[in-house]
Amino acid sequence: MRNVLCLAATAGCVLALALWVSAPARAADCYESARICVEGAETRTIDGHSVQRDCWRSRATYTCIAPDSTDDCQPLSDRGCSQVASTCMDEGPQGSCLLSEERWQCRTAAGSTSTVTNCAGQQYCLNGYCFDTGYEPDADFARAVAGLEAQREAGQYLDPDTLEVFKGYDNRCRKKLFGLVNCCTGGGTDGSLFSNLNLIASAGGHAAGAVGSSYTFDALFTADAPDLVISGFEALFGAGGGSSALAGLIAGDISVSSFITSLAPGPWTMAMIAIQVSGLLNCRDAEQVLAMKRDNRLCHSLGSYCSKRLKIIRTCVETTQSYCCFNSRLSRILNEQGRAQLARGWGGAKRPDCRGFTLAQLQSLDFARMDLSEFYAEIAPSLPNVGELQQRAQQRIDSYFRP
Repeated sequence: MRNVLCLAATAGCVLALALWVSAPARAADCYESARICVEGAETRTIDGHSVQRDCWRSRATYTCIAPDSTDDCQPLSDRGCSQVASTCMDEGPQGSCLLSEERWQCRTAAGSTSTVTNCAGQQYCLNGYCFDTGYEPDADFARAVAGLEAQREAGQYLDPDTLEVFKGYDNRCRKKLFGLVNCCTGGGTDGSLFSNLNLIASAGGHAAGAVGSSYTFDALFTADAPDLVISGFEALFGAGGGSSALAGLIAGDISVSSFITSLAPGPWTMAMIAIQVSGLLNCRDAEQVLAMKRDNRLCHSLGSYCSKRLKIIRTCVETTQSYCCFNSRLSRILNEQGRAQLARGWGGAKRPDCRGFTLAQLQSLDFARMDLSEFYAEIAPSLPNVGELQQRAQQRIDSYFRP
């Protein structure tokens, strides 16, 4: 299941009104946006008196809040999602809600079943030589891998200034309500595009020396924390990396897109096409990257706040949605689970608290109480093709003994 935020707001309209200058009038939810003179300067006789004015009649244009509403929550309802909460973010003069934020819960995938082979008591044989594999499967394998990965990330990404681990970064995107320009939608990118494993596989000659993890997404955090990216990729390719692209990134000479393109041009091109299709191309660069982070489930939502109002009637016309984003899903999960144990919140949408854990806080966490099933799904092993392995092994043997 996945929680989704959407906004429902009243729509804007433009009314053209012809008014006498001496008798301006406006509705409670309207403001004057333009005025032109339609009867110019002249002298007129009124009750026997000569009266001169620069403008006798003007036409004013008012922008008003109409009773019609615009809503970006309807697609969620059409998908069968369930509304679980609603919060009013902006009230009108009469107390009516002009803008509400709704939280919906959506099913991300249908349930499925699979048959898993139990290898206990079976044997693996090659040319008459058999190996006993009659051991019970290790039910704690996933938890052990999660612990090792948590230890690796804590050691690799320790912030030297604050001595914090599993640190998040404040990321925000905007929704312009009238017209619903939405820079908070997903980027439509494949979650595997920007994992380090993909970048390793695409880096050609560097692959042999890579000793990192496939669970971190450092390349998406260049703007947030260049030191984090440098640390992560040096772990993969070694100090200095032997990579001119990494050297350029360290020196600040190239952008994140140029850096990723040098390692994995295909996936980056696919991501930019996905962004263009999703309608994010006119959004800020940071908002486009945030869409990819959210597609990769790296962010924790902190809700929205009104970031822009009409000056006169104070109606909200733009909201900003805030997230704490992490360079790995495991880091996000540990924050969501660990903060609950420490009775520590996330701050608010205007002032998010994306700090990591101190070493003392990390040591106090009870990992046995955490639900890490989302991360376990990432490390579920796939069974090898035994026939292919046997064929390759036989080819090596034949090649060795061939005269």
